[in-house]
Amino acid sequence: MSTLPLLRSCLERLLEEHKELLELAEEKKQVLINGSLNELQIIVAKESQRVNKIKDYDEERQRLVQEFLILKGIRRQDHSLRDCIPLMESQEEQRMFSQLRNELRELLLRLNRINGLNQQLLEQSMSFVQYTLEVLTEDNAPTVTYGNPLNQATAKRSGKGFFDSKV
Repeated sequence: MSTLPLLRSCLERLLEEHKELLELAEEKKQVLINGSLNELQIIVAKESQRVNKIKDYDEERQRLVQEFLILKGIRRQDHSLRDCIPLMESQEEQRMFSQLRNELRELLLRLNRINGLNQQLLEQSMSFVQYTLEVLTEDNAPTVTYGNPLNQATAKRSGKGFFDSKV
C-alpha cells in the first residue's frame, strides 16, 4: 500500500486532535477568567490526553514522510511534509497535501496565540495570589516594648506575619 493514503489519514487525525485542543484552549481561557480551579484541572487532564495522541500521530507522520522520501530515493535525517509535496505525482495530491499542511499550520498559529493569552492570564492570577499572600502575612502590629532599634529592625525583617506557616 502506498504511504500517501496513510499519510493523508494521519494528517487528518492530527488536524482533528489539534481542533479539539484548540477548543479546550478556548474553554481554558474562560475558566481562567472565571477562576474555577476544578474545571481547570479537568481541562488540563483532557489537554494532556490530546497532547499524547498528537505526539503519537506526529511520530507516525514523521515515519510516513521518511518512508515516502525513501521510496522516492531521498535519504536524509531532516525531513518534512513540505519536502514530499513537490515529489507527489499528481497535481491533485500536491494540492490536497498543501491544503492539509496549511490548515494544520493555521491551527497551530491560533493555538499558540490562545496559549500565550492563557499564560498571561495564569501569570496575572499568580501575581494576584502572591500579592494577597504578602498582604495577609505582612506584620503590621506596632512594637509595644522598648528596646534597641537595631533589634527591632531585625525582628521586622524576619517575615513573621499574620499567618505563621511552614511550607
